[in-house]
Amino acid sequence: MNFVFLFYGPPCSGKDKFINYLLKRNKAIYLFLYFFVNIKKETEHSYKQNVEEKKIFIKIIKYYYQIKEREQKNILRIIRRNEYIAPSFSFLIFLTRHFLKVINKKSSIFILNKYKNAQNERVTLEGGKKHHKSTREKKKNKRKRKNNNKINNNYIYNNIYKKKKIYKPSIHIYNKNLFFIFYKNIYKLIKYFKKFLRYNFNTYIYNISTDEIEKLFYNNTYNIIDSFKRQQIKRINTNNCFVSTLNKSKFYIFHKKDKNINGNIFYPVFKKSNIKNKKDTLFIKLKKTNKKPTSYNQIKYWNLSRKIAYEYCKSIMKKGGQENRIIILNDTFHLPSMRKEYYILTKKYPYNYIQTFINTPLATCLNRNKKREKFKYISSKTIIRNYKCHKKYSIQSKLQKNVSKMLHVVKSKYKWQEKILSLQVNTFYKKSKTNKNKLIHILRFIYNNFDNFKNMDTIKIRNDDKKKNDMDTNKLNILNVTINKMIHEKLKNLPNEKKNEYAKRFHFIKLEILKECRMNTMITPEYIDKKLDIS
Repeated sequence: MNFVFLFYGPPCSGKDKFINYLLKRNKAIYLFLYFFVNIKKETEHSYKQNVEEKKIFIKIIKYYYQIKEREQKNILRIIRRNEYIAPSFSFLIFLTRHFLKVINKKSSIFILNKYKNAQNERVTLEGGKKHHKSTREKKKNKRKRKNNNKINNNYIYNNIYKKKKIYKPSIHIYNKNLFFIFYKNIYKLIKYFKKFLRYNFNTYIYNISTDEIEKLFYNNTYNIIDSFKRQQIKRINTNNCFVSTLNKSKFYIFHKKDKNINGNIFYPVFKKSNIKNKKDTLFIKLKKTNKKPTSYNQIKYWNLSRKIAYEYCKSIMKKGGQENRIIILNDTFHLPSMRKEYYILTKKYPYNYIQTFINTPLATCLNRNKKREKFKYISSKTIIRNYKCHKKYSIQSKLQKNVSKMLHVVKSKYKWQEKILSLQVNTFYKKSKTNKNKLIHILRFIYNNFDNFKNMDTIKIRNDDKKKNDMDTNKLNILNVTINKMIHEKLKNLPNEKKNEYAKRFHFIKLEILKECRMNTMITPEYIDKKLDIS
């Protein structure tokens, strides 16, 4: 399944940190889903569970829940068929925590030390002997006793130096049999886990953020001459490169892999170039750019970066393929029309659309702006203006119950956003006494709302009906843009006191014109001028 995750919120709200936090912990999320799917949910037809793999999970469930031998054979059938029965959340985290340690260490010495520590802890509880002490250890203990006797001459201070040894047994002892079964079959589980990823979670993640694209305009130090043969141009365009023309200039957009994070995670890198053809080669001369972030350049490059992100996202969807793909979009998206552009793309192609609002107070955004490593200056006025737009147009809940939660689902009132799965992330959520980690809150949300992600209705359109829907959307969008320009010119001539009154009137007139366009009526610019003439 293919997904589009759209993260929006005011500037300096913590979008980049939250996305990087999820990407760095992608391995833990895959492991949680591996145990959750094999125990509770039925696997897909492409992935067939092995018989030995089933036996391992049956033993793990038996010793964790202390189930009798008679009920051992029908455990998985009862759990999968009955909707009310489900594996506990603590059980799944118990497995993921130990499995992650082994994968990160990747050594047999680590596993042997686990055996020894568990055996020593078992012997201490039973009151047995651990191991035979050497002569060196005995001598060290005698020296310590002599030194302590010299210090502890007074009986008053004896209670200070006599510390009570409080023994805290580990979790392995309570589930002793489970612990040994898990680590005996650890190498088999690693093979099964890799097989599970190939069929279900062999994903390519594309992280697209407008801020990082905009940085390349200011600090682009590329000074390379690449030569490609004409035969290789098609391969570059289909797999690694995408060509786009914006403002009479060509941009070559490449996929670049993130080395700091494990997994197939890519982000875009564009190169503006001058092309010269000579015989059988294509020379691309790249330029240096060290421009300053002035007010004129900010507006110019911000609009270009948004266009590059849109076309790059569109090119990924067109390619398709057998591999699952996740596209992450990171921008303010303070107007719903900005989000609707990507929603229309998901209708054309088999992608599921999910949008998440990151809720942060205004004071924290302003404080983070001061401490930010700036490549451009963000004034406080733009942050306040953007924050007000999110209050009007964003989908967020105002209930106090949801403030304590980090993640929760929100229902929208707009027509095109009713069927969409919209989420909210509260950065100022009330932490519990145990000070739980963010990852546990995220996994808890997946555990409770797994069916919403799996049973999402992918909207598909026939090849014959695509052209009709494209023409209808293009007409309305072009007409909407032209009316807004005409309104904008008329509001400039008016004084500031009357702008709000006339803006509301123009808004209602615009809606009437759009309705007439949907009824297939001819609309001319002269007809629009007559409607907008208010005197």
